Amino acid sequence: MKIKNIGMLIVCYILLSLNIFAYINISPTTLDKNIGVGAYEEFTFYNNTNVPLRYKLSVLPMENKNVKDMSDWVEIYPKVVTVYPTEQKSFKVYIQAPKGSETGDYGTFINMDM
Repeated sequence: MKIKNIGMLIVCYILLSLNIFAYINISPTTLDKNIGVGAYEEFTFYNNTNVPLRYKLSVLPMENKNVKDMSDWVEIYPKVVTVYPTEQKSFKVYIQAPKGSETGDYGTFINMDM
């Protein structure tokens, strides 16, 4: 019985360890530009695995007292990106603040569901 429990612990440890190495390769990681005049950035996914990866992109509001939310001003194209093994694919983000917006620091999150 004790050997069976040790075996199960080893299997669980191996499965959890594999998840540690799962990560998203993306470049650049931030967009730090003046959104008052319109900010554009192209981001690139890299797939260094042996399986295709599909990302569904969406915009999430930022909940921070020091930073204002700009999630309503963000456009992403395309909304779904499929990256095959050893390939790279890009998506574009455009942000334009409406006229009359307050000056200050704004932020948002791009959610990448797999």
